[in-house]
Amino acid sequence: MEGFTNNPPFWNVDVLKLSNRIKESSIKNFQFVQEDEVILQFGKYSEVEYALDFREPFNLLETFCLA
Repeated sequence: MEGFTNNPPFWNVDVLKLSNRIKESSIKNFQFVQEDEVILQFGKYSEVEYALDFREPFNLLETFCLA
C-alpha cells in the first residue's frame, strides 16, 4: 500500500506549485503528493470549469472517484 500526503486546500493559486491549467483560487482545489512529487491535483480552471491531473499509480476511474 502506498502512502500519499494531501496538501491542505489552497485559496491562493501562488501558494503551491501548480500547472498552468489551474488559474482560479477555490476551496475545492487539492493535491496529493508522494515524495515531493504531485501525483494528483484538482483545481479550478475558470469560473465554471475544473482541471483534474493525475499520473501513476492512479487510474482514470480512481481519480474520477476522488474528485
